[in-house]
Amino acid sequence: MTRWQQHRQILIALTFASICITLGRFSLDPSAGKRSLATFNFPSVVPLPGWQLLESFPLAKPLPSPYKFSAIVLSSQKYLYKRDKHQMEIAMQYEASASGELQDYFLRWTSVELPQAKQLQFRQQPGIGFYSLFVHKGRSHLATCINPQGNSTVTKEQFLANRYTYDFQLQRLLSWLIGESSLPDKRCLWVHLSVPLKQGSVEATYPVLEQAWQPWFRWWRDRFPKY
Repeated sequence: MTRWQQHRQILIALTFASICITLGRFSLDPSAGKRSLATFNFPSVVPLPGWQLLESFPLAKPLPSPYKFSAIVLSSQKYLYKRDKHQMEIAMQYEASASGELQDYFLRWTSVELPQAKQLQFRQQPGIGFYSLFVHKGRSHLATCINPQGNSTVTKEQFLANRYTYDFQLQRLLSWLIGESSLPDKRCLWVHLSVPLKQGSVEATYPVLEQAWQPWFRWWRDRFPKY
């Protein structure tokens, strides 16, 4: 038997043992994979290069919705910024058990009605992820979900793909086995940036949102709430 075959058998044995332990824990412990989350409060000040923070404040509770959501709201905050003639609002919501679907977020949190899919622009930036752009009642909007690991997402499918990619790595499984995290980790930091359309055309305001979104994502990626 070659050394590669020996290593392969060891790896298979370890994988099998991990699966057995995981299944056993789920069957014996009803709370497995559902670790309680630590309290998180959004900072009152978040630096944004080139922008002046005017104020920030907690948001009200989610709006009533005809749909049932399983998401648990942990914290929320709105930030108001100014740069030259542009004034920008950034709303943040920290949710557990999120669906990852943009439509659910807007139904739950805002009075903004998403346009039809053909009027939504879905874009992707390398190293950052997916985000949506659209116009509603005189404002240009950018919205997305910052994931615990990986890049940002805007659909349930993208959100779940991130979970399958990052949640079941060996390091994450070990963290779950010793009770330091939950599986799957369905937390989401919803981000919603908007600027008045009257301050420029769509072609002028979309780049403003995208340029602000890049450093905003990087700042929060390194500060995603801990368990």
